[in-house]
Amino acid sequence: MRIVQGSVVKARTVAFDARTEPRAGVTRFASSADALALEVTAGEDGAFEAEVCDLRAPGQGRALDLVVKVPAELEGWTWHRNWREDCKIAADSAFIDVEPVGGFPVTRYPFSAVSKNGAGFLFGTPLDAKVYENRTVTAKGIESRLPVGLLARGAGLGTQAKFRYLLFPFRGTWGFRSAAKAYYAREGHKLPAAPAGAKEGTWVWPIWPSRGPANPDDFGHTFWEAPSSIEKHPDAIRRAHELGIGVFPYTEVWGMRQHLPTAADGSHPPLAARLAELEGWAAQTNSGKVWFDAPREESARACLNSMPTKPDDSHAYIEDHYSTWNTWWRTNPDPRLPKPNRCSICWDHTLAPGLDGIDGVYLDSVSYGFAADYRNVRPEHLAVFDAPLIYDLDTLRPCTDGMQHMTTFIGWLAGKLHPKGKRLFGNTFGIAHRFNATNIDVFGHEVGSWGSRPCEKFLHSVITDATACEQRFFAYRRPVSNLLQEGFWERLCKEVTHRGMEMYIENQMFYGFYPAVSTIGGEEKIGYSGWR
Repeated sequence: MRIVQGSVVKARTVAFDARTEPRAGVTRFASSADALALEVTAGEDGAFEAEVCDLRAPGQGRALDLVVKVPAELEGWTWHRNWREDCKIAADSAFIDVEPVGGFPVTRYPFSAVSKNGAGFLFGTPLDAKVYENRTVTAKGIESRLPVGLLARGAGLGTQAKFRYLLFPFRGTWGFRSAAKAYYAREGHKLPAAPAGAKEGTWVWPIWPSRGPANPDDFGHTFWEAPSSIEKHPDAIRRAHELGIGVFPYTEVWGMRQHLPTAADGSHPPLAARLAELEGWAAQTNSGKVWFDAPREESARACLNSMPTKPDDSHAYIEDHYSTWNTWWRTNPDPRLPKPNRCSICWDHTLAPGLDGIDGVYLDSVSYGFAADYRNVRPEHLAVFDAPLIYDLDTLRPCTDGMQHMTTFIGWLAGKLHPKGKRLFGNTFGIAHRFNATNIDVFGHEVGSWGSRPCEKFLHSVITDATACEQRFFAYRRPVSNLLQEGFWERLCKEVTHRGMEMYIENQMFYGFYPAVSTIGGEEKIGYSGWR
C-alpha cells in the first residue's frame, strides 16, 4: 500500500494495484506512520473487496481517496464510452465520462470497457454498488478513485469502509455491447423482475382516466402519475383499472415546500423567520391544519428532524416559484431518522392508507442537482447511515451526500412495494440512474425545451444520443417512457405541431422508449397554471 498526499485536496490517498496485489485469499497492507490499514480480499471470477480502516483511536474523522489501479499497455486499444461511441487509445490519451456528485466526478457507467481485435476486459463496480467512484482510461491502464470519509458514529460504524470491484474479460466485436452482455450476465440478477402480466406503455399526466379517451390502449396509456391524495378518489382508481391503467401516486420526499410570503418590493422574509414559523407549527397541538397529508404540527416536526446540516452549519434549501413562491427545504428521507421524519409522514399519511388500491409509486425529481446536492454532517443523521461516508471537499469533514439519502429511501420503498407486486416509477435524470438502477422498475424523465426553443428545430433530438444510451443501459429490459413538456414560466409558448409530434415520437421509438406527451397544447396565460 502506498500512501501519498492527494493531488487535489489535502486528503490522504490509499492506492493499490488491482492486477498484482489482490492475490487468492486476503492481502493486507498497513502504514504505521499514517495509522491506516488496507485489506484486499480476492474472490472468484474477477471480484474483489477493498476495506480501508483507521487504526487510530476514534477522533474527528479522516478524509481519504481510495485509488485502484489496473496497469495494462493499452496503446492502440479502443475505449468504449457507450453503445456507439468508441475512442482509440493513444500514448497521451486520458478518457473520462463523468457527472459531478458531491463535488466529485462520478463515472456514468458502472464499468469501463476496453478491447482490441475482439477481446478485452472491463473494470468497475457491481451494479448495486452506490459509490462515488470515477475511472480514467489511459495508455497505461485504468485507474479508479473514490472519496472515503472515516468517522466513528456509534454501533461500530465509520472507522472502516468496504468497497467492491469487478475485473474480468469479455469477447466480441461489438465493443460496449459485448462488454454489457458480459456485465448483464453477471449482474443482471440484481435487477427487479417485472410482476407477472405487468403492462408496459406510456406515462400519463395530467389527464385523469375519467376525462381521457375511452380507448387508452390506442395511446399506450399505462402509468398514471396520480395525485398524492388519490386514495380519496376511489372512483378514479376504479376507472383507471377498468381501462388497464396503473395508478402511481406522486411523491417527492427529498423536499417540503413552505409558502414564502412576498412583499410589495419582491423581497421575502429572512431565513430565520421561516425556520421560526416551522418551529411554531411544530410546537402547536391540535391545530386542525394539514400539511403534506398529515397534521401540520407532525409534518413541521418531520421537516425539522429531516433537514440536513451542511458543513457551514446551514440548512439546504432553494426558493422556487410555481404558482406561488416557496421555500423548498431539502429533506433527508432516511426511514431510520428519529420520528416523525420525512419518510414516516409520507408512508403513514400518503402511501400506506391507499396501498391496496394503487399499482406502485411515482417518484418525482430523482435527480442530483435539484433534489440532492448537499453535504450532510448532522450527527443524528450520520448515526443511522450504515454505508460508507464521503467527505466535504472544502472542510475535509466526513459526511453523507444527498444522493446517498435519496438512494436509501428508494431502496427502502422498493423493499415495501416489490413483495406486493407493486412497482416504482422514477422521473430519473442523469447519474441518478447509476445509483438507483437496482430498485426502480419503470424509467423515464421529463423532456422538452419548456417553451424556450421553437419545437420543430429540436424535437427530432429531444434528448442527446448519449443520454438515451444511458437510460437504455440502466433500464435494460424494463420500460422507459419520457414525458414531453412544452409549457414555460416567463412567456407564452405555442402549441406543438403535428410535425413536431411526429419527430418526437420517431426519436423516442428509435431507442425503444414509449413516447409520452403532456403539456404540448400551448398556454392560456403565463405561469405554471396556464399550461395546456
